[in-house]
Amino acid sequence: MNPTLNVYALPTLVEPEEMAGGTVVVIDVLRASTTIVHALEAGATEVILCLEVEDARAAAAELPEGSVVLGGERGGLPIDGFELGNSPADYTPDRVGGRTLVFTTSNGTRAMWRCRLADRVLIGAFVNASAVRDRMVGAEQIHLLCAGSWGECSLDDTLLAGQLRESVAGRRLAEIGMDDDVLTAAHIDRFPSVPELDPRTFRIRLP
Repeated sequence: MNPTLNVYALPTLVEPEEMAGGTVVVIDVLRASTTIVHALEAGATEVILCLEVEDARAAAAELPEGSVVLGGERGGLPIDGFELGNSPADYTPDRVGGRTLVFTTSNGTRAMWRCRLADRVLIGAFVNASAVRDRMVGAEQIHLLCAGSWGECSLDDTLLAGQLRESVAGRRLAEIGMDDDVLTAAHIDRFPSVPELDPRTFRIRLP
């Protein structure tokens, strides 16, 4: 039986029910997907996703002191009171190693929430592109879900290749002085791992 493959340029183009039971690859190259891979590779024990800033603060407050890191962004910039923003290179072993990352972003976490009825949810970026492709082998129903940027389609997500600086997300990051994040996100196959979201607990771990 040949697998079916669906590609969605924005999360709003598909309802959660349409992805129920399938394998979803969530793509938010700039930057949530890339940052999550970096964080887990740097030794974070798991990533807890939150839709809203206050939800993230509340989730972090329930965990033992010293065991949690708050990370994320709004408008591309770090959130007041959070230890880390959404720059992948900031997620180093000394900052997140052995700790739980509580994470919220403008686009990526919302795209991931859209997958809550899926059977399996993989986190895809340039930095783990080949590993994601290998993990997709054997799936009968595959959905590639692009997070986009501020409600617009973004080339880095829809193609997972090409000219990042010509994308909506790439231009906006350059405008706020975060060009280095574009270069970090463009590093193809830097990591061999594929973070996986449990759509029932909304937590991401390495299998």
